[in-house]
Amino acid sequence: MIRLSAGQIEGRWRKPLRRARRPEVRTHPYLRFGANVDERGDTVVTLSGELDLHSGAWLTAQSARLVPRPSDTVLDVAGVSFIDASGLRSLISLVGRLGSGEHRVALRSPSPALVRLLDLLDMRDRFAVTADRGTP
Repeated sequence: MIRLSAGQIEGRWRKPLRRARRPEVRTHPYLRFGANVDERGDTVVTLSGELDLHSGAWLTAQSARLVPRPSDTVLDVAGVSFIDASGLRSLISLVGRLGSGEHRVALRSPSPALVRLLDLLDMRDRFAVTADRGTP
């Protein structure tokens, strides 16, 4: 005959606690990519590091896994310290993947260098640019 205590029986049938989802973060040696949903329900994609040919190809591969939500998307690029033309191509690819129909993608806190690059290539009108974290 096997005897089980009440604690053993209770522990056996208790459901595990569900933890709140943490933001999904993926890293590359030069770039960090994270996705989260803010309090308004908008998707926030955060990039920090260097966005060039090597890390841009990695970003394109990672963005293929990202499933866009039916909401607006904010692309927080405040932490991007370097970007070149191939990195901008990856950024445009990411924006094309996230933006669809009536949903828009906004660049949050771009560096002066990124704004200058967008101006030089006459691509600033493809992005809604916001200055700070308070505006979508």
